[in-house]
Amino acid sequence: MQNTLFSAEFGRGLGVINYTLRSGTNRFHGGLFEFLRNDKLDARPFFSAMRPITRLNEYGGNIGGPVLIPKIYNGKDRTFFNLNYTCLRNRPPISGSLARLPTTEFRQGNFANHTDNTGVMIPIFDPNTTTCPTPERATGLAPWPSSPPADNSWITTTVASRRASDSASRFVLDVAYVGQRGLRLPSGLEDINQQINGIQRYSSGVPISVTGGGAIPLFNGGNRPSIVSGVAVRTNVSGAEFDPAIRRYLDAAAFTQPAPFTFGNAPPALRYVRNFGQMNEDLSLLKSFRIREEHHLQFRAEFFNIFNRVIFGGPSANLNSLANFGRISGQSNSSRKIQFGLKYAF
Repeated sequence: MQNTLFSAEFGRGLGVINYTLRSGTNRFHGGLFEFLRNDKLDARPFFSAMRPITRLNEYGGNIGGPVLIPKIYNGKDRTFFNLNYTCLRNRPPISGSLARLPTTEFRQGNFANHTDNTGVMIPIFDPNTTTCPTPERATGLAPWPSSPPADNSWITTTVASRRASDSASRFVLDVAYVGQRGLRLPSGLEDINQQINGIQRYSSGVPISVTGGGAIPLFNGGNRPSIVSGVAVRTNVSGAEFDPAIRRYLDAAAFTQPAPFTFGNAPPALRYVRNFGQMNEDLSLLKSFRIREEHHLQFRAEFFNIFNRVIFGGPSANLNSLANFGRISGQSNSSRKIQFGLKYAF
């Protein structure tokens, strides 16, 4: 299918589908295939209590040859047919998030149980008739009487930073082995081909961006905290011993809230504190057999993240949420997945 840069013969349009038709032969040819994915073969994600349910079966076949109707029509050298059938049965993992609907009390106007995680009631007010009682809540909505003029003369902080996508080191290795043997097996099959492919990827982590501080009427209200001199940003737990259930990756004591309507001195991305690096190994095995002349059987196995490495995601880095600051609650890579394929051709 072409979807852009058409040649003059096609003119203008949203897409062009190109077909290549294969002529028939005087002998029957075809094949069967099955592709399998099942969560029973996969590893459980680190932060999940169970494996996500995955059921995928894609199967089908094709056959082609001359049109033959006994005692009526012989289509050899003249008329041919080709039939193809494919079926997909897929039960993917549940994705997305659940929405919370208002309770019966809320729908009736009773917000007595509208509280935060500590049990403190969250006030409800009508913005058309109510003035916010505290300047912290009004930041970005109404200026303070003593706020600076509407220019950038009060922004004087200059900091050194790295790009948030900066990855200092990256290594990728592709390995492929193809062998042809022609060895007759005791089962009667002939081992004609085998193939092994591997892809290894390793890279250092990207810098961490810490946010927090009072909102300012610039850059959509975003801000950064200030760094406390002499306090290590990274906790003293090594990556190999890090347990997200009991440890924090960042130390909140290394940061402090900036003064109102000022930027903190923390850079947009920390220069020397990074997320966990990436390590991944994928492997595929392919084996072809000859059952007899022009009858072939091919088996394929693919392993993603074969060693089931767990790479933790980035920590919560919003200083305005101290309860979760520095904690890691997610996995940046996928757990090990295995899939099989089987194909018969004649």
